Amino acid sequence: MLSALSNDVLEYIDNIIVILNQNGEAEYVNAAAKKILGFHPKELLGNAWWTKIRAGINNPYTLKKEFLQQLKLSEKTNNSFERKMTDSNGKTRYILWNVVKNEQNKFIGIGQDITKQKEMELKTIKQQREILDSIEYARNLQEAILPDLSVLNNVLYDYFIFYKPKDILSGDFYWAYRKENTLYVAAIDCTGHGVPGAMMSVLANSILREVIIKKGFDDLQTVFAELDKELIYALSKQSTRSVKNDGMDLGLLKLDFDTFKAEYIGANRPLLKISNTNQLQEYKGSPYPIGFFYGYDKKFIVHKFNFNVGDRFYLFSDGFPDQFGGEKNKKFSKRKFKELLLSLYDMKMEEQKSFLEYVLNNWKQEEEQTDDILVFGLQA
Repeated sequence: MLSALSNDVLEYIDNIIVILNQNGEAEYVNAAAKKILGFHPKELLGNAWWTKIRAGINNPYTLKKEFLQQLKLSEKTNNSFERKMTDSNGKTRYILWNVVKNEQNKFIGIGQDITKQKEMELKTIKQQREILDSIEYARNLQEAILPDLSVLNNVLYDYFIFYKPKDILSGDFYWAYRKENTLYVAAIDCTGHGVPGAMMSVLANSILREVIIKKGFDDLQTVFAELDKELIYALSKQSTRSVKNDGMDLGLLKLDFDTFKAEYIGANRPLLKISNTNQLQEYKGSPYPIGFFYGYDKKFIVHKFNFNVGDRFYLFSDGFPDQFGGEKNKKFSKRKFKELLLSLYDMKMEEQKSFLEYVLNNWKQEEEQTDDILVFGLQA
């Protein structure tokens, strides 16, 4: 049946060898079918090949028809594909087939049993799906802790939030709280991104609420001292692993709309203010984070200033300025970021957000996103 090989040789091959005529009937099946599928080769001759090895509830004749049509429509002389098959015990086997058409227009199939590999692959896919489902659920929880932005309505003229996590979960998050006509807004960049960053963000959000809302601290230096103390205490209760690098960069802006006085305090994060005459002022943060940081006696500086209707404020993480891209694959830079914000003067806040995203995508092109990205823009 195979001019190049004797039947004796075929009987010792570990892979299944089957020869089908143009009608799809099996004219020859070698001994490997017994080892792999549990059927004696003679049991699989003719249409029995389809009725006995069909997988699941597929109609055997439909299966044969589809198989033959697939081969006849193909312009290739070689066909390689996977098939689920049912062995004599009713269990599913996965066979990798290579099929060629010989000079007599018969189909010669060589089937390799890949059941173990396929089961491992399917197990891995299932585990990955479960992990992704868990991460998606965690993202829903993380989004649930983000503030209700209705607190910004009737106080601010306009605002936008450009929030783009590097992964499904983010170490960046934004925060807002309103007490009568005083508004607190913050942009927070926690250590790491993905799952570690998200866990830190949940902890950081809880501490912010505890210090500002529950305890009612409104002096920004006191707020930062309490945040620092609470975060270090929380991380100290962790296991014996080192947590000295864990913490968060934070910019916190306080706007009093009765007096039009503002205060800003930052931990490694600046505030950019663009006046209603398009003049930019940068208020720098102190050079250390909230959380573990050895070798310094932290003294967070509070900037106090007046503001006017139409002034715009920008709090942001380092994700946008640090994004790699451009012709030389360099960081976007804070200088370019400030120039970009100044160029947006005539745009509404939502238009600014869209343009920021356009510039970011145009800058990074095919480069991977470097870090979580957060830009919080507000107009008084």
